[in-house]
Amino acid sequence: MVMSLWNVEDATTADLMVHMNRQMAAGDAPPRALLAAQRQYVAQQRQAGRAPDPFYWAAFVCSGSGAGLEQTAPPARR
Repeated sequence: MVMSLWNVEDATTADLMVHMNRQMAAGDAPPRALLAAQRQYVAQQRQAGRAPDPFYWAAFVCSGSGAGLEQTAPPARR
């Protein structure tokens, strides 16, 4: 489960979650995928010459192990 510790801005949240889901699809566990998304956001802000304000990216935390999120083959059709 990913949750925010405070109210967050919608556009940045959407970008972070898209990147997180891409990382998970590539095989990262949820906490590692969230960290990668946060690091990417910080890097993008710095590249654009802006200070990466933690208000936008640091609100998010993962809870749980991610067990049960593994992709499995769909059941065979009869």
